[in-house]
Amino acid sequence: MSIPSSPGEPFYNLKLSGHAKRPNLDFSVSSHDFGACFVKKGTASSSMADPTSPTMGSTPYERLDLVVSNRDVVDCWLATTYQRTSYLDVQLQACMVESGKSVVVPIIFTPRDYMEYRERVEFIINDSTKAYVALRGRGCELQLELASMAMHNVDFGVTVGNQPVNRSVKVVNRSEKAVEFQLFDPDHHLTEKGVTWTPLQSVVLRPKELLPIELRFNPSNHMAPFKLPLMAKTTLGQDVHLVNVSGTCHTAEVKLSEHSLLFGDVVFQSTGMRHVKLHNFGDLGVKFRFEVPPRVSQLFSVSPSSGFAAPHTDVSLVVQFHPVRGGSGPEGAAIGREAEQGKPKRIRCTVEPAYQQDPVELIVQGRGVEQPEGAVKTLDFTCAVREKVTEEITFPPDGKNPSNEPWKLNPILKTEVPNGVDYWFCPAEVVVPPGGQTKFDIAYRPLTMTLQDEDRPQQPDDSGGEEGTNLAATATRRQQKRPRELRPEQHKGSVFLATPDGNLHAWSLTGRASAPSFVEKLQATVQCKTTHVQGVEITNWLRESQRFSVKLSLVEPQDAGDEIRLHGVDSFDLPPGQRKEYKFNVFAYREGRGKARVVFSNPKTEEYYVAEVEFQFVTPQHVGEIKFSTACRQQASHPISIANPLPSPVVFTCEASLPEFRFSPADFTVPATSEGTVDVLFQPLLAGSGTASVKLSSKELGDYPYTVSYEVKPAGLEKAPVFKAPLGSTETIQTFKFLHYAKKPVTYSAKIEAAPGHKAPASDFLVETKAIQAPAAGDEPVEVSVDIRFQPSQLGEIRTLLVLASPEGGDYKALLVGYAQPPQPQGPVYMQASKPGEIEFTNPFEEAVEFSLQVDNPTFTVASRTLKIEGKKAAKIPIQFKSDQKQRGCLIIMASKVTTPWKYFLEGSP
Repeated sequence: MSIPSSPGEPFYNLKLSGHAKRPNLDFSVSSHDFGACFVKKGTASSSMADPTSPTMGSTPYERLDLVVSNRDVVDCWLATTYQRTSYLDVQLQACMVESGKSVVVPIIFTPRDYMEYRERVEFIINDSTKAYVALRGRGCELQLELASMAMHNVDFGVTVGNQPVNRSVKVVNRSEKAVEFQLFDPDHHLTEKGVTWTPLQSVVLRPKELLPIELRFNPSNHMAPFKLPLMAKTTLGQDVHLVNVSGTCHTAEVKLSEHSLLFGDVVFQSTGMRHVKLHNFGDLGVKFRFEVPPRVSQLFSVSPSSGFAAPHTDVSLVVQFHPVRGGSGPEGAAIGREAEQGKPKRIRCTVEPAYQQDPVELIVQGRGVEQPEGAVKTLDFTCAVREKVTEEITFPPDGKNPSNEPWKLNPILKTEVPNGVDYWFCPAEVVVPPGGQTKFDIAYRPLTMTLQDEDRPQQPDDSGGEEGTNLAATATRRQQKRPRELRPEQHKGSVFLATPDGNLHAWSLTGRASAPSFVEKLQATVQCKTTHVQGVEITNWLRESQRFSVKLSLVEPQDAGDEIRLHGVDSFDLPPGQRKEYKFNVFAYREGRGKARVVFSNPKTEEYYVAEVEFQFVTPQHVGEIKFSTACRQQASHPISIANPLPSPVVFTCEASLPEFRFSPADFTVPATSEGTVDVLFQPLLAGSGTASVKLSSKELGDYPYTVSYEVKPAGLEKAPVFKAPLGSTETIQTFKFLHYAKKPVTYSAKIEAAPGHKAPASDFLVETKAIQAPAAGDEPVEVSVDIRFQPSQLGEIRTLLVLASPEGGDYKALLVGYAQPPQPQGPVYMQASKPGEIEFTNPFEEAVEFSLQVDNPTFTVASRTLKIEGKKAAKIPIQFKSDQKQRGCLIIMASKVTTPWKYFLEGSP
């Protein structure tokens, strides 16, 4: 290196020497194989999108903690050039590693596809030295399955109660990795069905390892046929469907319609009868037998005393009470005693096989009395079936209570025709005051109709001729229509009251029951375009099961056509004495009113029940919900299908509450009795979340409102040009272009920010225009240009972030990358002798810097050897040229911040 002193003086030669060594940073591994790693189901993709952090949720991943140790005597700067991908994340922020210390660099491997991955990660030490770590791994599929396809369905078949059945299957892990899982029952339906399994705990299954699974079905009651899944819950967050379990359990379920029978007072040497139903609600037929003790059998009997009850059938039983006054032996004398006869007796019914059910008991009680004397009065009743009418009785009818004590009497009331039912009712106790009379009501509430005029068989006219022939034909048709068993002409019953003075008062009761006159009225409000389930409650008025035929019809409006739809089952079973709800579906397209009629009829008895429901059809709040999740300026779509039940085409118009929503097509026609589809397009400009509404309307089918919920994420970085310029240059300008989507003119504000992870000065890039005007966009976006000036202040790569923002048009971000090169020679600068010249020089640095000035030809001179210039400011350097000959030289400007000087070639003329 030579240093000139002054023109004409000798040069000074300096010899410089130095020594550099490689930083002593030690990496724990230079290569690593992650091996096999599961790919979560539904995420297998080859896209390069940013990965979801594997430390959150149940995404499978492998992790390497790379330890970097500084074994040098000085601190070292450590960074990496590797950019995160969808499957590999090197979690290193550039940092300083202190001498003698270590840092841990987590490296997360999250495969997205079933493939081999290889990467070479580059690390930069002190911005100059490079180190590499080779990584490899592969994505594998979760293959937890049964050993054979034949095991997929486990059928326990048909079993009986309390008889367990066992089955076994084998599970194999065909994956490349071990799998930890636990068997579970979705919604616990299998457990409710009596199915258990082993193992119950969590199990780790190595690759190619088999695991036997034992299944046990042990129901104790009736079980309808079922088919339910048995799943495996893995630690990866994936549920694997292993086995479909099916089975059926048949049991017997025997019950009596009456748990106790009270015969009351029965005249000696006569028989009181009660009808009882033996119900078998189960799926298996059983034998039954009534065990009547010998002393009870002389008073009570059951017919039939034994038999067979088929599944889902009833057996009619007759229980008889035949009191006796006394017997010839000690046993008969005991039976004949009144106190003995009046006590409750137990009759047990046993079933075979005995393991199906425990015996059931019937309690019977009755008392024998003498035949009452005196006239029997008659009371007649008439009303509609299942309605109530009452008659008031004055008691005693022909006198008063002659005693000084009140009478507390228990009326004996029974319905004789039909037998086994209660159509008349009266108070359980009648109190007659001393020396007076009382009044009480007898109510008649028939549950079945008596014989109607239209049910009577018509007799043919014997006069002959054509008219007689027609009457005979009419009678034949009516005979065919009438029930197989005619109803009774009258319902008959009796009531007895015995008084303490020894009298017995009796009434003969007759009743006629006409067709029902009551219609139940219901009201309901129904939203259009949604299926409404309407319930109608009905009570079984009989003591036996009834199967109703159901007729469902629309009464109003009669011309509704397919605009109002009703749907319900045509049969309905109702157990004895229970109240259940019959449900049917209602669907309407337009607002308005309607009336539906439901008629329940029993084909065996021709009894029926009528209910009417008035509907108010209103506009629905919404018929569906649409969800959008997208990024700014990205278009998302959602299809909507509309069915047209009408015989003519229907035209729909579309509207939305936000301008970011469009429809394709804007208006559409759905053909008759067909289905049409329209796409809802959503292209948001601003990030955020919220709700909106979309409505499809037609004159014929009304409105279809939808609720829309959306979540809009910020847009990614825009593509930007790459800048290159020598240090100190200010003339490098490139154009950034972006697409403007807003439907109105918008002004964007521009600013330069520091790029994430970089500390480059933002002033190295300048936006030529701070306010960018964008015209309104039509159906297609408008391209807008922005000029960017690059004036680097340091050597190397410089990164900053360009941000264009508008409240209406949204935000645009672009990563600006510039490469600053060493200063380049400039010139020549022409000068004339004896005339002053100057060179304008700009300080490219952010702060003030002192520059050294030097020329290599003594004919060119500068006023000062040093010059201090403020940051980003320009200064003029005066130069003198003195010579009578044409000369060439070079002005050298040096600074401590850079090793390469600025050179300006000079050319002087005399």
